[in-house]
Amino acid sequence: MIDDMHTVGSAIGPQRCGTVVDQLRSTFGDGLTRPTAWRRTQLAALRRMIIECEVELLDAVCADLGKSY
Repeated sequence: MIDDMHTVGSAIGPQRCGTVVDQLRSTFGDGLTRPTAWRRTQLAALRRMIIECEVELLDAVCADLGKSY
């Protein structure tokens, strides 16, 4: 189900995209999405985390972009 999307490092292949979109639309249609207040709280926490961990995040991005493939 949708929970497998939350696995760290997982990717959804093209063959599953349609199924995932259908499941997400069904969830939204059923009214199972989170309320606006919850979403705002989550965004505020994300902002706080980005500010608090700015140096670590920038180091990780620089290390990732510096990789040669």
